Amino acid sequence: MSNQIVTTGISFFGADTLKNFNEEIKNSGFQRIFIIAAPEFQSALKKISSMLAKNKIVYSIFDRVSQVASLSDTRAALNAAKTLRADAVISVGSKSVSDIAKAVSILLSNPEISDPRKLERKAKSKNKAIPLYMFFTSIGSPWDSSHVFILEDESQRKKIECADTNAIPKAFFFDTELASVANKNDFSVLATSLLASSIESFICKSSWDLSDFFALKAIKFISENALSASKGNSKAIENMLYAQYCTGIAFSNGGAAFATAASLSVEAAVGISFSKSIIPIFKESMEFNAASTGQKYKAIAVNMGAKVSSSASPESFRKTAVTSVEKFFKELSAAKKVEEVKISKEDVLFIQENILKNKYTELNPKTVTKKKIADVLKLIF
Repeated sequence: MSNQIVTTGISFFGADTLKNFNEEIKNSGFQRIFIIAAPEFQSALKKISSMLAKNKIVYSIFDRVSQVASLSDTRAALNAAKTLRADAVISVGSKSVSDIAKAVSILLSNPEISDPRKLERKAKSKNKAIPLYMFFTSIGSPWDSSHVFILEDESQRKKIECADTNAIPKAFFFDTELASVANKNDFSVLATSLLASSIESFICKSSWDLSDFFALKAIKFISENALSASKGNSKAIENMLYAQYCTGIAFSNGGAAFATAASLSVEAAVGISFSKSIIPIFKESMEFNAASTGQKYKAIAVNMGAKVSSSASPESFRKTAVTSVEKFFKELSAAKKVEEVKISKEDVLFIQENILKNKYTELNPKTVTKKKIADVLKLIF
């Protein structure tokens, strides 16, 4: 069996990547650029739009973006981009901003795909996406820094995942001068969920040597820098952006597992965010999978800074790995409980079925039963 690594066209890291962006666009021939942005990142948006104006490029800003990348928001952004007749797209932010930007860029170049719902699962496009330039102003979802995007079908209460290689962005910009920690608690939640996702990419059935390399790098970056980054340390924030990049490669080229499937299904069904719902269930998920992961928990523990003897038994280093993750969650004060949500028995059954059908459940190192799903959901609701 062959494996593949899919990354972006080019990625820029460090301070003042706007100079690199300027070089990218000044001789591009672009006339109209569509910007999709999170409204809280006005400083970064102002700098980017100012550069476009200096290059005499017309631009339009779409910032009516919800916390999730809904089909309705995606359609609204697509229609606005079509009205502008955009020949390139810029995203400023992460999570839903990234997802919608990828969807819009691929749909603009493939007008025969009339509805974003048709992007689900396998590649459907004939043409490469129009150029997409992505500015990361903070950490976000594990798939943000990849070609993968996940939309939410509000009417069906389910997620739509697309991994079309024609959607590979033109460039990523991880600029430390544009990055910020606007809300310490939100950042802590995102950091813990990013760690959980990196671990899932490392232990899932479809992981392999090179995706494992990036997953472990992400685990190390996150465990060493998340706490300092949450307090505003600039070098730690830079390292967390590296973690975002590594997690994206691990997720999109390796995969994920049961906790990811459960959290995506919960978010789609009842609106509790992926980042928040994965936290209370992750310890249980790690303990459940431990015996089916070979030596991998030893690597997790070591990369999280734990001392593990070369003669340690599997039971010992697996316990150390779980304890290290639990300690990390506590240090960042990541909430174990999520906000109260009224949920019916029918909702629970609906979520259970969606988890069972999710491809990441199939990639879990240990077979997931309905009983295990029911037990895990009790930790959220």
